[in-house]
Amino acid sequence: MYNNSILFPTEISTIHYENELSNQLFNDLKKIVYKNATITKNGYSICYHAYQQREQYRFCTINAKSPREYDLIIE
Repeated sequence: MYNNSILFPTEISTIHYENELSNQLFNDLKKIVYKNATITKNGYSICYHAYQQREQYRFCTINAKSPREYDLIIE
């Protein structure tokens, strides 16, 4: 959360390139997130509490100063 108005989706996808153990950890984390996600949009999994507050916060995919047209739009 940034300035009580912006949520930043995070990315963990590079972990699976390290080795077989990292790949397994990545796959297990992905399964947990997918199970707990309320919605998945453009590859981003949005969990319950963030989804409930989707009208209150911006979902920035780049940075806080980026134009709103780059935000992840959640209906």
